[in-house]
Amino acid sequence: MSYQQMSDDYRSPEYRLRGEMCVKEQALILVDSDDAPSAALARMVVGGDWTSIEAVLVAVAVGPDGAAAVTDDGALLSSVQSVWPVVGAAKFPQLVV
Repeated sequence: MSYQQMSDDYRSPEYRLRGEMCVKEQALILVDSDDAPSAALARMVVGGDWTSIEAVLVAVAVGPDGAAAVTDDGALLSSVQSVWPVVGAAKFPQLVV
């Protein structure tokens, strides 16, 4: 996937609206996760921290299934779930065990 395609996917209004809702829904599920970085990320998202939401959206858009996540809800959910622990660990390295 080209950088241009990644950028187009990330900026797609459809992707951003669906992606934000998916990230918020997953945050509600993961807020009590046993994985400390994932739970910390979830608490930030639930609290409305836009930079945390953006971090997940960017990771999905540039990931291997980014193009599919733009149009397919199943691919979007799968991608959000797969990048969540990576984004959590990157944002909260002090919590990584």
